[in-house]
Amino acid sequence: MIVMNKKHFSINKNRLVFYLLSLFMVIHLSCKKERKTPFLKIKKEDIKIMDSIMIASSMKRYNKNKQYDSIIIAIKHLNSFMKTRPYLKNASNMTFYVIGEAYRKLDKLDSAAVYFKKAIVFFEIEPNAIDEFTWDYVDTVYGIIAIDRKTGNYDKAIKTLYKALVNLNGKRPDLRSRLYYYLGYTYWYSKNFDKAEEMFRKALQIPQKTEYIKHASYTGLGDVFLSKNKLDSSLYYFEKTTPYYKGRESKSNFHNNELNKAEVFIKKKEATKAKKLILEAKSYYLKNDNFYNMGRIYLLLAEIAFINKENDSILSYLEKANPFIEKNGSYISKEQLYYNFSRYYKEINKPTLKKKYDIKLNKIISSLDDLKKRSLVDVYELKHLNELNEFKIRTQEEHLQLKEKQNRWLISGLLFLFLLMVLLFILYKKWSKTQKKLTSEKVNTLIESQKVKTIQSHLDGQNNERKRIAKDLHDSISGNLAAIKVKLTNIESDSENIKTIISNIDDTYNEVRQISHNLLPKETELQSFTQRLDNLINLYKTKKLHIEFDVFPIEEINNMHITIQVEIYKILQELITNITKHAKASEAVINITAHESFLNILVEDNGTGFNKNKISSGIGLQNISSRVTTLKGALEIDSSKGKGTTITINIPKQNNGEKD
Repeated sequence: MIVMNKKHFSINKNRLVFYLLSLFMVIHLSCKKERKTPFLKIKKEDIKIMDSIMIASSMKRYNKNKQYDSIIIAIKHLNSFMKTRPYLKNASNMTFYVIGEAYRKLDKLDSAAVYFKKAIVFFEIEPNAIDEFTWDYVDTVYGIIAIDRKTGNYDKAIKTLYKALVNLNGKRPDLRSRLYYYLGYTYWYSKNFDKAEEMFRKALQIPQKTEYIKHASYTGLGDVFLSKNKLDSSLYYFEKTTPYYKGRESKSNFHNNELNKAEVFIKKKEATKAKKLILEAKSYYLKNDNFYNMGRIYLLLAEIAFINKENDSILSYLEKANPFIEKNGSYISKEQLYYNFSRYYKEINKPTLKKKYDIKLNKIISSLDDLKKRSLVDVYELKHLNELNEFKIRTQEEHLQLKEKQNRWLISGLLFLFLLMVLLFILYKKWSKTQKKLTSEKVNTLIESQKVKTIQSHLDGQNNERKRIAKDLHDSISGNLAAIKVKLTNIESDSENIKTIISNIDDTYNEVRQISHNLLPKETELQSFTQRLDNLINLYKTKKLHIEFDVFPIEEINNMHITIQVEIYKILQELITNITKHAKASEAVINITAHESFLNILVEDNGTGFNKNKISSGIGLQNISSRVTTLKGALEIDSSKGKGTTITINIPKQNNGEKD
C-alpha cells in the first residue's frame, strides 16, 4: 500500500516563495502595462509602496525555521496595504491560496482551511475569475482536498473535485486530467478501487495531459492493481514509470516508485529484492533531509522482518515508524501501522498490548467504513453529470432559437425559400459526393489490405516451395551422388577416367548442396524475433487502433529457444486478431518482460471486454491456452463487459535455452 504523504504535487518552501514572487510580478507588470481588468486595477504610484513592503518582509525569510511564518507575514503586510486601496481588492483575494498553503505546511489545518475557503469563494463569485486564473483555482482546490484527505473526509474531497470539474465547464483539458488524477487517489484512499482505476484511466485518455500526470496516473494504476493483489499488472505499471522518474532532476519520485516496487516484491515473498530497493531509498531521503517517507520505509522493513521472523527487528522498525506516521500519516498508513503492532503482539502472546492497538485499529476502520458517505458522493456524481447535460441542453436550445429566427426570415419571401432550396440541393450533392468518396476510400483500404494478405500468402507459398525443392535436392540428389562417389572410390583402379569421374561428382555434389542452401528463405537469419513481432503488430495497426509494443530486455528475449519463439508468435497473432475482430478497441498495449525466473507477457486493450464464463469455450482461447500449457506456463484473463481486457501469461524460464 502506498502512502501519499506530501508525495503528489506537494509544494515546498521554494515553490511557495516563487509563487509569492510570481504573484507580485503579475501585479507589477499589470501596473506597467496599465492593464484594466476586473481583477488587477493598479495605479503606478502604488508600486513603490508595495516594493518597500515586500523588501522589508522578505528580510525575515533568511530565518529557515520560520520561513512559512515569514511568507504569511509578508502577504498579510501586503494585504493591509491593499485594503486601503479598494481597487486592489481582487489582487488581495488572490493571495489567500498562498497563505492557506503556508498554514498547511505548518500543520495548522484549521487556519489553512479558512484561507483556502476564502480563495474558493473569490473564484466562484467573481465573474471570469476561474477562466482567467484557472491554474491558481486548481491549486486552491488541491489545498482543500489535501486537508480533507489527511483528516479522512474523503466524501468531502470528492465533492470538491467534482464541483471543480463542473466549474471548469469543459475547458483546460490539461487541468481536468489533473483533477481526474486527484479523484483517482481520493477514491483509492477510500478503498473504492474500481472507481479509482476509472478516474486514472480518464486522466490518461485526455490528450493534453502533462507528462507528469501521465506517469503519475500510471503509478496510480500500479497502486490500484497492488491493492487488488494483481501483482504482475502492478509491477508492469510501476516499471513503466521508472525511466521518466529516473530522468528528472529530483530523484524523490524515482525512489518513491522504487518503494512501490518493493511492496510488490514483499507480497511476492521476494524479501531480498525488496530490502535492496528500500535501503537505497532510505539512504537518498536521509541524505536530502526528506523525512516524509521514513514512516513508510520503516513499515516496509517491518514487513520484511515479519517474513524473516525477526521479532526484535519487527518491534524496532514499528517503533521507528510510529512518530512519523502519527504526525504526518494518512488514515491508511495509520491503519497499517496499528495492524502490524497488533499482529506482532499476537505473535509474542502479549494480549494486553495487542488489545491496545486493536482499539486504535478499530477506530480507524470505523472512520473509513463510515463511507455511507459514498452514497452522497454517488448523488453528487449524478448531479455533476446532470449539470454537464444541462449545459449541453442550453447550448442546443440557443442553437434552435437561432435556427428559428433564421427560418422566420427565410419564409418571408419566395425568393429566400428558393435560395434555401438551391442551397440545400448543393449541400446534398456535396454530401453525396463526400459519401461516395468515403465509400471509395473504404473499398480501396480493403483492397490494399487484401493485397497485403495475398502478397504475404504468395511469399509464404514461394518460401514453402523453395524449402521443399531444397530438401529434395539435399535429401535425394545429393544423397545419390554421395553414394555413387563411394562406389567409385571402392573400385580398385588407378584409371585417370575414374579419378576424373569422382572429381566431377564432387563438384556436382557441392553445386547441388550450394543450390539447396541458396533456395532456403533468409528472413529468419536477417530478422530477430522481436523484429518479426514488430512486423506482425504493424500489420494490424490502423488509424482506429493504436498498438503500443514494449520488450525488455531485447537481447535476452531474442536468444530464447526457437520453439518458445514460435509459440509466443502464434499466441500474440491469435490475441491481436481477437482484438481487431471482436474488442472494438482504440488502444492496445503489448508488453514482454523477462524476469529472473519467468517470462511475462501482458496484453491489454480498452475494448468492450467479454464475459469470461461465456467465451472461455471459444476455439481461439482454447488454442492460446493449449500453447501456454505446452510451455508449462500460466494464463490469467481479466475482463468484463465494457471495461476492456487484460491477459497475463507467465512462462517459466526453465523451458528456455540457447537458440538453435
